[in-house]
Amino acid sequence: MIRNYLFYNLAGEMMDYLPNVRYCEVVLNGEYRGLYLMIESITNGEDGRLYLKKVSKIP
Repeated sequence: MIRNYLFYNLAGEMMDYLPNVRYCEVVLNGEYRGLYLMIESITNGEDGRLYLKKVSKIP
């Protein structure tokens, strides 16, 4: 997963547009399900971006 994240970021510096990527830890019903790489979906149109916010830690 580190390799995918690294290449998305490197390609984003070289190209005009590439989808945003973020690591995401999934906790479902209090049980840790793993670490995932969330990648923005590419869509047509001006308002087609997914704006990701930082979320505070779950208590």
